[in-house]
Amino acid sequence: MARRNYWVIEGMADYGPVRLSKQLLATDTQDAHAEHSRKARTIYRAPSMPFAHALFSSLYLQRNSNPQAEEIRKFLREGMMDGISTLTRLIYAPKGETTDKVIHDYKQTTEKILTGNFVGKNGKIGVIEKGVLLAVLGDDNKKRIAEIYSWINLTPVYFSRINSRAIIPIKTVARFDVNSYRAYLNCYWNPEYSNSSLGVRAVRR
Repeated sequence: MARRNYWVIEGMADYGPVRLSKQLLATDTQDAHAEHSRKARTIYRAPSMPFAHALFSSLYLQRNSNPQAEEIRKFLREGMMDGISTLTRLIYAPKGETTDKVIHDYKQTTEKILTGNFVGKNGKIGVIEKGVLLAVLGDDNKKRIAEIYSWINLTPVYFSRINSRAIIPIKTVARFDVNSYRAYLNCYWNPEYSNSSLGVRAVRR
């Protein structure tokens, strides 16, 4: 029997069962990942940040019952060491304005735009505004968020973003980063830079 090149993740609220590729998607810009994902009807595509977070949340809840959870955790951590991009983009408004945008499923038919004031200080999850977390992650349970990423990286987790407004709008990519002392929910990555992404696809029943 051929060995599967994916894991099946169950229990993802609002998404259903999902296949997670055991290989990251090729390193590329967010625009290129978006183009690939728009065409990827039967192959693996990049997820938005809320989609990826829901996947991590499901794994965390299954960490003691799913025999593959630890293998997947190590895969995620290794990928995050180099940065894992998502199809979530932020557009920070310029000086004199306070309405920023977060775009999930960037350039997809399922694209969703949320607005709010997302500029502020970096820091541990406990000091980040709930409205910002809900808009970016789809989750505002600070305790649970901290536990999920501490489980993945065995360290505290920090939220990083634009700290002050510029004279022009600033466009950024949301991605996941880790190092030996922190996990980061990074909302200030340059869209022109390239990163790998998770490869996901829905499981047909």
